Amino acid sequence: MVDTSKDKHLIRSIYNKIQDLHKSKTIILLLTLAAFIFIIYLIYQEWDFLVSFDWKLKWQYLLFAAFIHTVALVLMQYNWHLMMKFFEGNQNWKKNFSAYAVSLASRRIPAPLFYIGERFFLYTNKETNHKSIALSTSLEILLIGLAGFLFFILC
Repeated sequence: MVDTSKDKHLIRSIYNKIQDLHKSKTIILLLTLAAFIFIIYLIYQEWDFLVSFDWKLKWQYLLFAAFIHTVALVLMQYNWHLMMKFFEGNQNWKKNFSAYAVSLASRRIPAPLFYIGERFFLYTNKETNHKSIALSTSLEILLIGLAGFLFFILC
């Protein structure tokens, strides 16, 4: 008969170490920093084009766009909170707002693995089950796709 107690102990110790990572604000900071560094790198790559472009800024349009963007972000964060509550996820709106805001920076990286993975990382198993995060993220992607499709049809 095979002794699996050592294997179970090893798996349990790895699981405990992963759970300890959730408590580390340093890792969250590093993930967010990595996303921002990648964005800065992309801007650096396109710097010649950005400098050579003939910018004709109209400040009233820029301020209006900034205002609308801020309102849209707050509404998207509130929508994320409602989806998490609906799928019996985290009920704490502060945690939901901060998790959405932090993962939003990772969304700018072309692969969805980073922002989806960061959402799973930001919530511990005790706070929220992973099923709620997966369902909320799937619904969010579906709604964004549907909005894009409706915009394409209407415009």
